[in-house]
Amino acid sequence: MVVGIFTDCTASKVEYYVKHSDLCFVVCQNQEQVDKVISIKKNLPELRKIIYWGPKGLWKCSDPP
Repeated sequence: MVVGIFTDCTASKVEYYVKHSDLCFVVCQNQEQVDKVISIKKNLPELRKIIYWGPKGLWKCSDPP
């Protein structure tokens, strides 16, 4: 299933969408979106991976599985 989430959604809204669609990975465009998902990751036990394609600002990011 693919779920589109607007980039201006708050972290709590992103959490709602991810939880209610049983997603196991999230694709993000940039650091801001990745940071948002990392901030709620502890509440998302089904989330296995965060994928991103804009590495600017993420080269020192360490998010263990």
